[in-house]
Amino acid sequence: MSPAPGKRGSTRGFTLVELTVSMTVVGVVLLLLFSTLWFAVRSWDGTERQRDRAHTMALVQGFLAQQLRQARPLYLTDAQGQRRLAFAGEEAGITYLAPLSRHDHALYINRLVLEHGPEGGILRLRYAPFLSGTDAFDSHGGEVPGAGSVALLAQVESLVIRYFGLPEYGRTPAWLTEWHHPRLMPERILIHIIRVGDGARGWPGLLVCPGGGVTCLMPPAGGGASHSVRSGGVKYGG
Repeated sequence: MSPAPGKRGSTRGFTLVELTVSMTVVGVVLLLLFSTLWFAVRSWDGTERQRDRAHTMALVQGFLAQQLRQARPLYLTDAQGQRRLAFAGEEAGITYLAPLSRHDHALYINRLVLEHGPEGGILRLRYAPFLSGTDAFDSHGGEVPGAGSVALLAQVESLVIRYFGLPEYGRTPAWLTEWHHPRLMPERILIHIIRVGDGARGWPGLLVCPGGGVTCLMPPAGGGASHSVRSGGVKYGG
């Protein structure tokens, strides 16, 4: 049957209340989706930062451990003609004698220092070739062929180093803030690094045995044949 004359088909639309409710529901759904996406992005960024932090920490601590394990217990003669062990430890820096890598047989005077800047400190390794038993830094002021430096880590808030061993004027090993023993290297070195934004805890402490217990050769004070010596808190020479 055809509709009666004068009447139209039913074309009922949305009321204002229905449209308002629909827009509200859509808004809530979009808000939930955006919140979930925002949380996922933040979680991903946090995971990436943690992974980058762990990777950087592993690289820097691995390099420092390798360097200090290669430290050589040899004597140097400074600019004043004084003979001293090629190792000096400060609370925020170390000077030692070692190759730059495990595949390099040449020895270098290395200094691990923390340089302060406006955006945090820079952990830097300065090096110069070991020249005939003379401290290259003291005798040449760092201006020697082959000398240089490399930045190991940026945005360092603090560097704290402790040394364990037998003090020069003591009989019991202890942890010390400095190490300037004329004949002994410390048995252990503990390095604690805090980067900007890490809080008070910082990185886990790096505990290293300098010299790695490797037998080395040290020239005696009066010249002549070298003496076989071993690092790790043992007295060197006669």
